[in-house]
Amino acid sequence: MKRWTSVHEDIFVADTPQRMRAAINKSSYTHPLVRRVFDLAHIEGLSGEDKMTILAGHLLRQNDELHKQLIRNAELMASPMLVAVPK
Repeated sequence: MKRWTSVHEDIFVADTPQRMRAAINKSSYTHPLVRRVFDLAHIEGLSGEDKMTILAGHLLRQNDELHKQLIRNAELMASPMLVAVPK
């Protein structure tokens, strides 16, 4: 079985919507978020377009949260260090 990262490399090299869709469908076997969204879409009887829209929404939210966390981390690292120096 491929490593998690190598399975998803197909998504990064997909050069057409059809190949991107195929790579996402393939990742539904190994990626927990994709699997949950696809299962929910199947249970609710949603179309493929709705399924991909829900997945995109979840991924955009995760991306936004990650971006905010990176900004917070950068701000913490950029703050000046105070050092107490005895007189």
